[in-house]
Amino acid sequence: MSELRCFSLTSVEQLRDAAPAWDDLWWRSATALPTVQAELLAQWIERFKPRARFCTLVVADAQRWLAALPLVGGRAGGLISAGELPDNEWATCGDLLVDASIEPNVVMERLLEVAGRLPWPLLWLGGVMPETSRWRAMMRACRRVGASWCYHEWFRAARVEIDASWDDYQRRLPKNHRQAMNRCLRRLRCEGDVQFEMTAPSDPVEIERWLDEAFHMENRGWKGMQGTSVLRRPGMASYFAAQAEQLARWGQLRTASLRLDGRLLAFVYGCSAKGVYFTHKIGYDPAMAAFSPGQLLFHAMLERLHEERTVRTLDFFGPINQALSRWRPESYGVGRLAIAPRRLLGRLAVLGYRRSWQRVGRWKELVSKLHEPAVSPSEDTVPEPAGAPG
Repeated sequence: MSELRCFSLTSVEQLRDAAPAWDDLWWRSATALPTVQAELLAQWIERFKPRARFCTLVVADAQRWLAALPLVGGRAGGLISAGELPDNEWATCGDLLVDASIEPNVVMERLLEVAGRLPWPLLWLGGVMPETSRWRAMMRACRRVGASWCYHEWFRAARVEIDASWDDYQRRLPKNHRQAMNRCLRRLRCEGDVQFEMTAPSDPVEIERWLDEAFHMENRGWKGMQGTSVLRRPGMASYFAAQAEQLARWGQLRTASLRLDGRLLAFVYGCSAKGVYFTHKIGYDPAMAAFSPGQLLFHAMLERLHEERTVRTLDFFGPINQALSRWRPESYGVGRLAIAPRRLLGRLAVLGYRRSWQRVGRWKELVSKLHEPAVSPSEDTVPEPAGAPG
């Protein structure tokens, strides 16, 4: 590796100008999420943080970029100025990009060195996946350079590895879940013609029509009642239309639909790259909840993916819950990483964050013990391993 140079991009215009280098690094990195590419990152900033300070740290050698970390200005706990990843409940467009072919230790140290000169005393990084090699390397670098840091897990996310035949995978599922899926499908077929579609649309008119249908159905459900659906937020429909059209231009847009006599019952708006299918947004018709249309759609998707073998992972891109646990997914951690490279205020903030979550953890442990069922000493009980599906 030749001598490393560090620099920053401080505007959306600079980011778009550097898109070829950014996306080349994305392709060479282990990050598979398509929304982390330059144009979709730029769209996120323009939609959600148009007036915030933007700064992307880059480490490169003479030939190419080796690592990049996009940051936007925010506030930790609503109080302390901080650099955050471009990530919110609508879209994840920020991650640590690292060339997967290099040894990352020196590169991570250089990133932290440059981060110490930023105007923010704290990096407040949400949506971090600490079990990946890139984020493990960042935390090791924090230890080596003496930067204060603290990680707190938000949830365990669910994903299914497509590593067996459909029959073998089904045998791993709970018997009562397999029976429930077969029963729901038989009942639904008694209502009319059931169709499953899994497509990679490319025509903008077709994409806009599909999104409009999906988001109107979402708006009829609990998200619409709570005011959190796409159609209840001004500008969000056009944001997703632009995102979907860009994904389609890259050949990375993937949609799935379950219909009854042409009527949409459930949908997945997703994207796919590097062998991973991400279910970005999902929804189902609440009027048809008795038929479990969302679960039936997942069943059809998993069957198709096992048959086609075009991807190796279906990433549900969200916390494991009761519904997802029935598909016997694996899990990975997602949470907050707070880093204070140098300044005293940031170090104090990290210390306070660590102590507050230690107290919360002890409180949760106490509450869980108070609610544990009484078990006879003679009973042979085997606890589920941490993160295992319930």
